[in-house]
This record gives sequence, structure tokens and C-alpha cells, in this order.
Amino acid sequence: MTTLNDLAKIAQVNVSTISRYLSGELKVTPATEARIKDAIAQTNYQPNLLARSLRKGKTDTVAVLVPDIYQIGISGIIAGIDKRISSSSKTLMILMTGNNRKRETEAIQELCYRRIDGIIIVGKAFEGEEPDQGIETLESASIPRVLVSRNFA
Repeated sequence: MTTLNDLAKIAQVNVSTISRYLSGELKVTPATEARIKDAIAQTNYQPNLLARSLRKGKTDTVAVLVPDIYQIGISGIIAGIDKRISSSSKTLMILMTGNNRKRETEAIQELCYRRIDGIIIVGKAFEGEEPDQGIETLESASIPRVLVSRNFA
């Protein structure tokens, strides 16, 4: 995997120049920009999104939890969310819970561990069960959330 150091050597610039150019923080001369673009093309450079998310403190990813993508109306909701998310250059992650409370709670915990930027939960709360542990996990992690067709149980 190509690193910023590799790009800097090929483009004959400092690593900080490459980093700041790629993040949009630095304007460079047309000649330097051409060398950087050539180095990127030559090496087929792909940014390390994990490193970027650690540096920025956000993942640029929003997750949608649905009970079942084949459930009536769910695909329309997902399409609407996708249209909005894709216009903001964020990534949409879709997880199915199979109408299973345990799977939903585990998925929410996993997304919290991944430091997801936001979660949209579609579907009604599970009736007759303990308080919604998944929602409590989100609240304690301070992750923005939207509940669609769901009440706080």
C-alpha cells in the first residue's frame, strides 16, 4: 500500500505538502500539483480512511438499522436516506436486525465501538421487553440518532 512518504518521494515534495494538498488545506503551484497527481496515478494511491478518521475524529459514515430490507416501506426509507447522505459525501452503512432485539443491541454497540457519526434506527420498539438498551448505549456514547417509525420504549 502506498503511503504519503512514497508519494512525497515520487513527487519530490515534503510529506506535509502532500498531506495538506490532499486534505484541501494547501494550494500549490500548477507544476507541483501535476507532480503530485502523477505520483498518485503512478502508484494508484488510496487514502487510509482509518487513519483519516482517527485524525479527524469522525468516520464520515452514517448507519441505518432496519428490521428487514424486504419489509414494506423500508426500501423507500433507505432510498430517501441514501439520497440525502450521498449528497453530503458521507458513506451509508445498512444493517438488518431481523426484528431481533439482541441483534439490534449488538449492532448498536458495534457501531458505537466504530465511532460511527450517526445512526438511524427504523422500525418500532420491541414491546413488552426491558427498556431499550441499544438506545441507552447511544445516549451514553453521545452519538446522534434518528428514530423512524419508533417510540422510546
